[in-house]
Parts: sequence; structure tokens; C-alpha cells
Amino acid sequence: MKKIYLLLFLCNSFFSVHAQNKKELNASILRLQSDSAAMSNTLEEKERIILKKINKIEELHSLTKSNISEIENLKKIITENEKLISHKNIIIDSLVMDLTAMNDSLTSIIEAYGCNQDVKEYYYSLEALTTPKYYAYTCKEDSSRSQYWKMSADIENRFLITEAFNSSLEQFEYFKEKFDSNGSQLVEYIMINGEDRTTTTLISKDVFMWNPEEEYNYSVKYPNDDDQILFRKSRKLIGKEPIEIMGKKLDALKFKGTYYYESEKHNESMEYWQFSYHTKEYGYVKYERHVDNGQVITLELTNLLSEEDWNKLK
Repeated sequence: MKKIYLLLFLCNSFFSVHAQNKKELNASILRLQSDSAAMSNTLEEKERIILKKINKIEELHSLTKSNISEIENLKKIITENEKLISHKNIIIDSLVMDLTAMNDSLTSIIEAYGCNQDVKEYYYSLEALTTPKYYAYTCKEDSSRSQYWKMSADIENRFLITEAFNSSLEQFEYFKEKFDSNGSQLVEYIMINGEDRTTTTLISKDVFMWNPEEEYNYSVKYPNDDDQILFRKSRKLIGKEPIEIMGKKLDALKFKGTYYYESEKHNESMEYWQFSYHTKEYGYVKYERHVDNGQVITLELTNLLSEEDWNKLK
């Protein structure tokens, strides 16, 4: 009988424990279900957030692509503008050069026109040379190139006569010009070497023109052994320029002169050029001669001598 009670007790205890466990299990299941629902809601919320971020990223990506396209377009516009600016600068530079050239030409024309009104005053005055004067020209680069010019005039016949001497006082040239209403014309040109005198044949005769509008020249032919040499001196008025001669600041007319020699027999030629300067006070005062080797030779008036001074030198 005790065994039966014991068995019944054990059965009641078992069922009681089982019921309690079932209750706790059900409660755990309910908690898990609740937690699962909460987690599901959380995951859905995070998914929504992630989707929003993805959409935002896609929007930003689209905006970035659009901005890159706009930047490229802006680069193209900037490049085109730079090309336009460069082209504009080239046009402006060209216009400036053209205007500068036009201004220089106009200035030269104005200066030449102004010079033409009184060119004669810058050449020698026949009236001032009725008594011969001696002009001493010094070459600073090479004293052996220094010269003396005896200048005299024949008023009645309107002749100007130049007798040129080298640094050793030996005559090497005789040059006679005749003044008329247009200028000074070559009448006679003799080359002198010791006792030898070579008379030239005149071809053109314009030595110095009173109203020069363009380049002019005089030219001669002369014998040289079994050859004939053509010599031509061309002169062109450049304009006015200040100059200092014998310590005085003077206004001078500036000319460009070209010297041309041609051998008839050998068909060969030689040429050099120089700038020359004339003043109202003295006439011819200076040249700057440019020769083939690039050397510049200067001859400048440094003294005026009387007949007495000249005779003392001799």
C-alpha cells in the first residue's frame, strides 16, 4: 500500500514539474516570438535606412556625373575663350605694329617735308668761301684716314671747289660743283695719286639737291689699267638729328649715302654705305662709314684752318 502512495506521489510530482516546465517553455516561446518580431521590425527599419542611403548615393552619383559633364563643358568654353583671347592679342599686336610703322612713315614724311624747305641752308655757302677755308676731319679709329679739305668758291660762275688731302697733306682728289636752282651739279672730278691725275667721265651729276623727294646720285667712269670702273654715289635724306661738333650742340641733316664700284672687264662690284651729317654752320661735318667687315669708320670735323694755319702745317 505504501508503494502505491509513493507511486502516486511521484506521478503527481512529475506531472506538476511537467506542467511547470511546459508553462515556462510556453513563456520562453512567447518571449522568443516577441524578440523575433522586434528583430524583424529592427531589420526592416535598417533595410529602409540602407535603401534610403543607396538612393542618396545614386542621386549623388547622378549629380556627380552631371557636374563632371558641366566641368568638361566649362573646360571647353575656357579653352575656346583662351583661343579667342590669343587670337585677339595677335590681332592687337599686328595692329600696334601696323600703327607704329604708319606713325614712323608719317614722321619720316613730315620730317623730310620740313627738311626740304631749308636743305640748301645745310650745304656750303658760296659767299662764305670767297676766301678759301680748310676743314680738318679726324678719324678717331685710324689717324691715317684723317683728311683736310680746301673749300673755295667762284661766285661769278657759281662753282664750289673741293681739294681733298690725306693725313700726310698729299692731295688725292679735285671735285668741282656748280650751283643752280635745283641743287649742286658735278662739273669735274679728278682722282690724284702723286703725279698721276685720272680724269673721270661724267654720267649722272646730282651731288646735292635743294628739295630732295627721293634718292639721287652722281656717277662717273674712269680707267684703271686696262679696265673701266664705274663709280656711283647715291644720297637719300633721312631727317634732322642733333649732333655735337667741336664742342657745340647743333642741328644736322642726316643722309644715307651708298658708294658703288663696278669693274667693266671683270664684271665684279663692291658697295658700302654711310650716314653723313650737314649743319648750317659748317656744311659737311661727319660721316659714319659701314664697310664689308662690319667695321664702322668715323670722320669728323675737328678744326677750321686759315690759309696761314694751312701753310704752317705744310
